[in-house]
Amino acid sequence: MAISIEKILLVHGPSLSSDLKDILVNQYGLSPAAARQKISRASGDVYKLKNLPFPRNATFVYLKSQYGSPDYWTALHESLLKTKSAYGLAISALTARQGMMPYEHFKIACGAPLRQKRHLSPDQIKKRLLDAGIVRTMTFNSREVLYLVRDENHKELRLSELQGRLLAESMLLKGLYSWCRNLGLASFNQLKIRDKGELPVISTTAWDLAGPSYLSGITSFKKGSDEIKSGFIAIDILLNYIVSEHDIAPYLKKLNSLKQLKNVGSSIHFFVAFEYTAEAFNLLKKSGVSAATVKNLFGVDIAEGLSNLIYTLTVAANTIDSPEKINELFDKLGKLEGASSLVRGALFEFLVAEVIRSTTQPVTVELNKIVRTSDAKQAEIDVFSPQHTNNEVIFAECKGLNPNATLSDEEVDKWLFTRISTIRKYCLEHPDLQNKQLIFQLWTTANLSSESFEKIKKAADATKKYSIQLIDKKSIAEKLRSHSLKQLSETYRVHFLSLPKVG
Repeated sequence: MAISIEKILLVHGPSLSSDLKDILVNQYGLSPAAARQKISRASGDVYKLKNLPFPRNATFVYLKSQYGSPDYWTALHESLLKTKSAYGLAISALTARQGMMPYEHFKIACGAPLRQKRHLSPDQIKKRLLDAGIVRTMTFNSREVLYLVRDENHKELRLSELQGRLLAESMLLKGLYSWCRNLGLASFNQLKIRDKGELPVISTTAWDLAGPSYLSGITSFKKGSDEIKSGFIAIDILLNYIVSEHDIAPYLKKLNSLKQLKNVGSSIHFFVAFEYTAEAFNLLKKSGVSAATVKNLFGVDIAEGLSNLIYTLTVAANTIDSPEKINELFDKLGKLEGASSLVRGALFEFLVAEVIRSTTQPVTVELNKIVRTSDAKQAEIDVFSPQHTNNEVIFAECKGLNPNATLSDEEVDKWLFTRISTIRKYCLEHPDLQNKQLIFQLWTTANLSSESFEKIKKAADATKKYSIQLIDKKSIAEKLRSHSLKQLSETYRVHFLSLPKVG
């Protein structure tokens, strides 16, 4: 009976060539050399993945019909993990974050040191994964974002999930930053946090939050000197609800890379999540890492608030239909030190959506809609609302800042001269929008410079093809009053017009 690689792949699914060799030897009686030769000569519908090296010259083999299927991606990931590949850990890091993250965060989370002998760097890993067709990149909010190709058809949902998770993680990191400084866990002025300039690093490794620490027990004296050598504190976070042992594997690999280095001070490590599986918790503990939860560090209200915020900004993006929900999120998240401005900015979009829903005649009200033009330009619409009347569509840009702050001229220019033109081009390319009356609104609780005010007025007077409107804090209050929206008006007054509490 003829031995067919195609039939073996149909039964066993996409496989490593080393596994196929074992099947041919153990089940069909071929010698190892004959088995390797048969695999290398396989052709027709049998394909081998290029651009991604495996140990001992193994290759990943699959049928043309299997490419891109769930079985293909699962088998490929498992094969990489089985061979202890850095590429497999990088895919695990992406998978733990719904298959998508900013590339700067990938450098922290993928498990690879930024630069270290005998280790692949994040840049090298990204290039290989791109070449192998496993990941792609896109620009989102002026950032390079890396995502798994297997999630291509769910990219819009993944972007919504990404926005919610990143906002919650930013709030948590601000709280952890204050916590470390207030408790004296790190050098007050040298503690660094991701997304605030250079990546926080300890030697060759990057972390979400890191800095020198002079706690007793991790300091030492420089050789031949009385000068104290600091240790370090490092914190990584992952808000994907329940963290598994697979999710922390890249983190533990990075930790081991750091421990291999000589002449690097001792360090204290925290990993912060909502919850852990027992296996993940025990692995972290065994590795000397404090496996902390948001609830244990900051209390149940903040843990629930961050969890609810992620859910609200993704699954329930269009369902904040009452001031009570906004108030509840403010009350819980307002307790997290340093997060008030982020809470205000995120929830202002929901308030604007509710005002539009209550004061106009919307067909629908959609938040954080991403649009792309034929020439690959992209814009995010904070609130998108086609109307039942006058063939209108409202595009609301939302800037919920401190009421004493001034919205920068740069932000106004981006809205006036970049976002509006991109969104209008998108509308002209889509038959369901190209004949609509387009209304571009800037909603803000902040002040405007006289220059920005004049630019908006001049643009509004100059254009006849669409409408430009400024909805400032007084205009918002008047809309609420004139439509007798008392409860929403109180929410607006308390959370958006009042100055944040100090201390």
